[in-house]
Amino acid sequence: QFQGLLLVFFALGNVLKHGHDGAFAPTESKFVRADGVTIDVQVASIAFVYGGERAIMSVFEDITERKKNQQQALELAVERERLRLLGDFIQYASHEFRTPLSIISNSLYLMPKVETPERRQEHENNVIQQIRRITDLLDDMLLMAKLDGSAPLQRAALSLNHLLSAVTTAVHHLPGYEGRELVLELADNLPIIQGNESLLYRAFGNLINRALHHPPDGGVVTVRVYLEDANVLIEVQDSSDGLDTESLLDSFHLFSPTDQSLATPGFGLGLPIARQIITAHKGQIEAIRYAGQGNLFRVVLPMTG
Repeated sequence: QFQGLLLVFFALGNVLKHGHDGAFAPTESKFVRADGVTIDVQVASIAFVYGGERAIMSVFEDITERKKNQQQALELAVERERLRLLGDFIQYASHEFRTPLSIISNSLYLMPKVETPERRQEHENNVIQQIRRITDLLDDMLLMAKLDGSAPLQRAALSLNHLLSAVTTAVHHLPGYEGRELVLELADNLPIIQGNESLLYRAFGNLINRALHHPPDGGVVTVRVYLEDANVLIEVQDSSDGLDTESLLDSFHLFSPTDQSLATPGFGLGLPIARQIITAHKGQIEAIRYAGQGNLFRVVLPMTG
């Protein structure tokens, strides 16, 4: 019952002992009133000399209602942010799903009207491709929802050298990247870490895939791995002219138009997914712009934890 009061006067006793003059930053504590109700109290104190003696004056203010209003304001702000994100999602989802659905609708309409098997097969392929695109979008949305949850990651021992070798090989063979060089610089004696292999594969695949979109034919994307203190650092750097800093940072946000225009078609979830995966592994990811030398994404992963 008296814990808050005792804490206040313990602090004031130190003030008198050490001879501090002037006002002190207000402190907050909880008190229990005589009727048993717990209230929030703010204590403001000032030390001064009165009649040749050191003295302290304290004002105790019941701020229970203020704290309640602050909590309500916070909850309202959270709700507004949730509605804003929901609005963004609906806007981008309607756009991204409308395009493949329109292609599917047109192809199905034209399929029985064409005369040659080749043209019919072309429309059928369009339908299959757009269905895969919708499936990929839904998979990305589901993954983001899982990463935003509190469920712990399933971890196992893995070699980042082997993982990055597999990722770079797979991504480099995707259509459209034939004219770009992908350089992999692995670290010697790289220790085994604990992580979720499939998620890290996805994260680094997103980073490398995005980097390969920047340089023109003949450009170079470099993936390097090295140790620094108790961390493993993975860098992905392209040889383009480089984005401006604001656009580079914005590409980590959900539904980023920057990410949509430069990465594979979709919600702009590539880098947000990568960031969520790295964060779930207690790591960090940063983006650095080098004017005339391209963009660099640096991932820092702890060797333990």
